[in-house]
Amino acid sequence: MSSVPEADRAVVVVDDEPIISMGLRYELKSYLPPGVRVETAGDGTEALELLKDLEDSGTRVPVMISDWKMPGMSGTELLGTVHKLYPHTALIMLSGKIENDDAPTVPHRFFSKPWKKELLQATVMTALE
Repeated sequence: MSSVPEADRAVVVVDDEPIISMGLRYELKSYLPPGVRVETAGDGTEALELLKDLEDSGTRVPVMISDWKMPGMSGTELLGTVHKLYPHTALIMLSGKIENDDAPTVPHRFFSKPWKKELLQATVMTALE
């Protein structure tokens, strides 16, 4: 069990498609422990600002879930930066399309869209322990 109080934790979801962000938010809230928030960002720059604000306020972010292909900063760039700045954050990448030469190397876990709810849930819950 984590020594960090549940109220001081948040899962961050990053996707440029609001329907996916909202769907993930709804799915996550169905199984996250009470008090663990779900925050969303629409792109990598917004996600880094959100993560800094959360961490600066004392809210730990044990999990970040990001889309891979986004305008501006890609999910690979975002998660690489997060890995360097916040190594305690578990990284999960989602993608609807993967090209072999572009396979991400940074995330702890990679899920193709549509993802299997049970596998994503198990990964998120393990990161929260």
